[in-house]
Amino acid sequence: MDELATRSGLDAATIGELTRHGLLRVEDGRYGPWSVRIATGAAALLEAGLEPRHLRLLRSGIEQVSDQLMGTARALGKGASGERARAALVERVDRASRAVLDGIVSEESNRLGSA
Repeated sequence: MDELATRSGLDAATIGELTRHGLLRVEDGRYGPWSVRIATGAAALLEAGLEPRHLRLLRSGIEQVSDQLMGTARALGKGASGERARAALVERVDRASRAVLDGIVSEESNRLGSA
């Protein structure tokens, strides 16, 4: 937690809150490899006035999409060709999801800025 706090600029209490609300995850007693990136983004959102409990909605929505993706990936079958198809699907969905998320955030930012 100390290293994550140093690298993200958040204090231990805030990291604890983000963990309790499910935005950050601890695996085998350690924060995962994406935790610094998540915590740094969360720090900016918290600075803008959101609270850790609000950020849970981000994780929840992304997990729902991920669950749908896993169902599709399972349907692609097993074996080497199935593995390649699943990897290609995950890559396509990753790019597309980021584009959709970026577009929605930009659209909403523009709407709020002109309100």
